[in-house]
Formats: sequence, C-alpha cells, structure tokens
Amino acid sequence: MSMVANRSSRSCFRWRALAAFAIGLLCSSTGVRASTVEAMSLGTLADFSGQVLIGEIASVRSFWAENPRRIETEITFRNVTFLKGRLTDSGDTFSLIVPGGTVGDTSMRICCAPQFKTGTRHLLFLLPTYKTFPTAGLDQGAFEIVRDSAGVDRVYQGALRPVTGIDNDGFVLLGGARRVDPHKRLAEANGAVIRAIDRTQADESAAGMSLADFIACVQPILNASREHKLTEPAGRRELVELRAVPLKGAAGTAGRRQTAGKSDRRQSAQRGSAEGNVAPQITTERRAPVERDDARKTDSARTGDAEQSSPSRDDSQVGGGR
Repeated sequence: MSMVANRSSRSCFRWRALAAFAIGLLCSSTGVRASTVEAMSLGTLADFSGQVLIGEIASVRSFWAENPRRIETEITFRNVTFLKGRLTDSGDTFSLIVPGGTVGDTSMRICCAPQFKTGTRHLLFLLPTYKTFPTAGLDQGAFEIVRDSAGVDRVYQGALRPVTGIDNDGFVLLGGARRVDPHKRLAEANGAVIRAIDRTQADESAAGMSLADFIACVQPILNASREHKLTEPAGRRELVELRAVPLKGAAGTAGRRQTAGKSDRRQSAQRGSAEGNVAPQITTERRAPVERDDARKTDSARTGDAEQSSPSRDDSQVGGGR
C-alpha cells in the first residue's frame, strides 16, 4: 500500500510541476506579445494617435455594460497635460472607458493591454476611436511614470520595464523587468521544482529615462506626426452592432435559398422552352439516350448481317468441295 501511495504522490507531483510550468509559459508576457502585437516605433504610434497626454489616475470604476454583456472600466485622470491633440475645450481632467475590469468575482482582461490603478501616472498615446483598446499598439502606447527616491520621474512600460532609450529607428529600448519571474512564483506557490533554462533579466538595475528626457525625444516626433483634426476627445469606442443569429434559423434560411434557386432555374427553363429557346444542357441530356439507343440498334444490325452472311459462305465452300 505504501508503494502505491508513493507512486501516486510522485505522479501527482509531476503533474503539478508540468501544470505550473505550462501556466508560467502562458503568463509570460514576452512570448505572448511577440506573437500577438506588431512592434511599433514612436513615429508609428504618434501617427496613429489622435491625442497624447500625461495624467494621474484619480478614480477607476468597473461596471457591466450591455449588448453584448461585458465588463468595462471608466478611468478618470487629473492634472492632465497634452503633448498632442489638445482641443479648445480640453481641461485638466480626462475620462476614458476601456474594456475589461473586475466586478465582484468576475474579471475580464485583454491580453497585452495596460493595467491602470488609482494614484498612478501615465503617458498615453490614444487612438481617435478604437475597436479593441484605446491606446495605440496596446501596451506599446502606454507608459507609466514612477518617481524614484531622488524625486526624479522615470518612464516605464509593460510590467514596469524601464525605458532606457530610443534607437535610431525610433523604437523604445527597454531594460529588465522589475517583476518576479512567473516560473519562480508558481514554483514557490505550488511547492514544485521546475527545471528550465536560466533566463537572467538583462540589466535589472538600469533606471528608466527621466520624464524630461523622454519628452524631449518624443515631442519632435509628435510635432511631425499626422494630425487628425479631432472635434471630440480621443479614445472613444466605435459602436459595433452585434446581432445573434440562431444556428437552426440560419440553416433553414440557407435551405430556403437553395430551394428558391432551384425553383427559379426550373421556371427559367420552362419559359425558355415556351419561347423556343431551350437551354443547351437540357437538349444534350434529352438526346443522349436516343443516340445511345441508335448506336445499339446499329451494332445489333451489323451483328445480324454477319450472322446471315456466314452460312452463305459455308454453302459456297461446300458447293466448291462438291
């Protein structure tokens, strides 16, 4: 009994370890992002954005929305400054509604989308209107501003990865992630041992660019970017009409369409016959059996002639013999 119990426990342990490793792979933001979102330069982000702003989150409120039923979150920013797209009636507050959030025990989230919490500061590249998420390039168009111990505002992106610079092509350079490795976190939580390649975070101690330096690099790109000439604040969701169609009803509709199509073809063929314009395919189908019958009669006639001629040849041969 003890041997069976030990085997069972080892098997359970292996399954827990494999499950933890699989979940760790799914939680790894690097692999998911590479296969989901195309990398965008700051110039591309600026061209797509209708407004670019900096603000502190004053409140976050999640709620249920209808048609279709989903969770959305209203985010209110304060102390807002605009780097691009300031409207004549723009103030120092800004409201944004994003898909996803948490209501009670239910949470919804879009993969690779930035997360917002009350009290944090952000620099956002906002699309004029959106169908998936209001920031351009999902988390590529969202930067978090964190003040260090020296009182300097630093720029981070995606899981608080420090922005260390901008390359010659205008792409943001990121340092190591300031977070716990998901494999290690899951292993500690489940008591599992995961054997994997050691992925050392590159330059974890690197500090992010200062906000002043980042703005100095980004502002000329924004000034030269596409102007959208907005009359309303950016980041508005496009209204998409969604209508449910029952599968049974859809199949019945398709069947009725096929039946109607066949009926129309029959009626057109009948009208063509009445007018003396018979469709070629109908003529061919009707004449084909007749031609085959004529061929059979011809073959049988030839066979009969051969049978009648063969005795005459025999008689002649007999007469010749006599």
